[in-house]
Amino acid sequence: MNRSRSISPIRNKSPVRLNNSPSRLVKLKTPSLIPNVPVRSGSPERRLKIDQMEQDRKRLLTEDNNSLLDKKKSKLVKFDDTIESNTEESENTLGLILDTLKNIQSKLDNLNNRMKLIEEKLEKR
Repeated sequence: MNRSRSISPIRNKSPVRLNNSPSRLVKLKTPSLIPNVPVRSGSPERRLKIDQMEQDRKRLLTEDNNSLLDKKKSKLVKFDDTIESNTEESENTLGLILDTLKNIQSKLDNLNNRMKLIEEKLEKR
């Protein structure tokens, strides 16, 4: 007996969709998926509300940026003041150190002179 073989169809296989399928392209082109772009559909009241929200968002961003700039400027001014005060303190400290070194040098000179006198006295004996 010759049985004829028939090719059975593959069942339970889902259809294959490519990334470039038209449904995916349409989804990507919708404005709701693009950030910061409001959907322009609906009633005029809704559009006005969306426009107002967009203006508020821009205003808040501007205010935030301005406040950040003000904070950075105040930090720079404080930093400049700190540098100036540190420079003055450093100059004062350096002046004190220089005076101290001069005093030490004069004392060393006095000690050297005394040593020379003592050596001369010892040589005479």
